[in-house]
Amino acid sequence: MLTALPSVSGALLRVPYSFMVPLFGGRRWTAFSTGILVIPCVWLGFAVQDTSTPFSTFILISLLCGFAGANFASSMANISFFFPKQKQGGALGLNGGLGNMGVSVMQLVAPLVVSLSVFAVFGSHGVEQPDGSQLYLANAAWIWVPFLAIFTLAAWFGMNELATSKASLKDQLPVLKRGHLWMMSLLYLATFGSFIGFSAGFAMLSKTQFPEVQILHYAFFGPLIGALARSAGGAISDRLGGTRVTLVNFVLMAIFSALLFLTLAF
Repeated sequence: MLTALPSVSGALLRVPYSFMVPLFGGRRWTAFSTGILVIPCVWLGFAVQDTSTPFSTFILISLLCGFAGANFASSMANISFFFPKQKQGGALGLNGGLGNMGVSVMQLVAPLVVSLSVFAVFGSHGVEQPDGSQLYLANAAWIWVPFLAIFTLAAWFGMNELATSKASLKDQLPVLKRGHLWMMSLLYLATFGSFIGFSAGFAMLSKTQFPEVQILHYAFFGPLIGALARSAGGAISDRLGGTRVTLVNFVLMAIFSALLFLTLAF
């Protein structure tokens, strides 16, 4: 449940987040939406060290973690203003691919940093394991705080603001009446939704199916390949057209899903 809640809240918050860039400007909103990610990171670090932390608190923290996923929507909306239509596929693909790499980076970095006492001065303490080693769970959350601070400052002082991107909420709402919007949303649900779901569940499922394998050494490969493919897919769409690339993508998804189904024991 806790692993699913960030995806749920992130998905719901993407709708209002996508309207924020034209309302407040890309620079201001990016700096703000990046800065507030410090809240769940710091809170989670303290919560996992306190054995009396109630489950309801972890639910709230998980929901707050969805701010990161929602931030992805506003970043995509902001990027689109800086490139002509014929080059937006590559730009959005690169932005989306780099953003999606956070999943694989997290799965790669977290197991490493939890073994190091790098935040002891801030109150991080380890939990002794059966082999005598220490596990610093707070590090998995706190390791991102300095990066968030740097990126917040970089967004505020380094990003460009386009006056032409400004629009009121009233000006933006008519887009909800367009049928193509809802059709694209369904396609996006099947593609990006699958990526998020498989990335989140791959490590847990693999650990269940192959308990003898140290899956943490390999779990990041799936999200990494998906993120790199997204970057390439955007550029290919600029050349061949988004319709063709999407069609081929769905055909391949169907084929590989069928092959996976055939491996199941009956």
